[in-house]
Amino acid sequence: MFDYRAIKDQVTDYVSGYEEDFDIDGIMDELRAIEPEIRSIDDVDGFDEVIQRHDVSGE
Repeated sequence: MFDYRAIKDQVTDYVSGYEEDFDIDGIMDELRAIEPEIRSIDDVDGFDEVIQRHDVSGE
C-alpha cells in the first residue's frame, strides 16, 4: 500500500531547503504510478531521475 504521507515526507526531506524548486505533487503522482507498493524512496529505481523530471527551478 502506498503510504502517501510517509513518502511525501521522505521526498520533502530529500529536497529539503529547495522545495519551491520542485513540483512535489508531480513527484508524488509519478512515484505512485511507477511504484504503487513502495514504503521508502530508497526502493525506487531511478528516484533521482524522477526528481529531476519535476525540477521547476528554471520556469
